[in-house]
Amino acid sequence: MGRVIRQKTQSYHVSMHREDELHARAEAHGHTLQLGVHRGDPEAGFNAAETLMAALGACLMANINSMAASMHLQIGDARIKINGVRRSDPPPDHAGV
Repeated sequence: MGRVIRQKTQSYHVSMHREDELHARAEAHGHTLQLGVHRGDPEAGFNAAETLMAALGACLMANINSMAASMHLQIGDARIKINGVRRSDPPPDHAGV
């Protein structure tokens, strides 16, 4: 019989509110993030792709902080740059690969 591994889980909840045709507001545990929801308008705020890349960067930075703390390292500065390219067409179907 195999050993049962119990994993910790954490739930996340974000509430979205449309403010107008250009902006939406995301809220989570007392914090607010202003988002741009008008495609092609960088003045409106972070768009969905930029928000996703920022979330990835935050996850990576949290891992860097956690690893540094476990190794008793002090980090004075850390930077992560994430670049992305948006395609107009959906990716090809690779179901048969």
